[in-house]
Amino acid sequence: MVIIYSSDTIRGGILTKVLKREQIDTSLINTIVALRDSLQKHIPKIIIIDIKNSLSNEITTLKNLAYSLKESFIILLGEPSIIASFLNDIEAQGLDNSLGVSDPLAPDVIVSKIKESLSSKTKNNEYNLEKNLKEFLRL
Repeated sequence: MVIIYSSDTIRGGILTKVLKREQIDTSLINTIVALRDSLQKHIPKIIIIDIKNSLSNEITTLKNLAYSLKESFIILLGEPSIIASFLNDIEAQGLDNSLGVSDPLAPDVIVSKIKESLSSKTKNNEYNLEKNLKEFLRL
């Protein structure tokens, strides 16, 4: 499942509609509190964080939430300078599985990155499964 956080319901709705059209399971979240609650229940494979028009304290809170997403692929949407700062901060915390996409909103680019990320995770999982099975069978 892909979680989309966007306080802008129109931008979030566009992304949700495009991803669902591509048969990608999505959940749209519009508030930071709801995002925090959702992340406590389930860490997604992919999360899209739309920081366009977010206040500085909201961005700080989103960064803090991102620090707990070490296994997730993070896609940031918004202004290039804010994305660069956000990425620098989370990469300094050891999260290197992220991507920034600056405006204008480009759903096709986002879909291709999601599909690429999902296929690479599937390949890694298949390799790990094979490796674990060989170790178990002592081959």
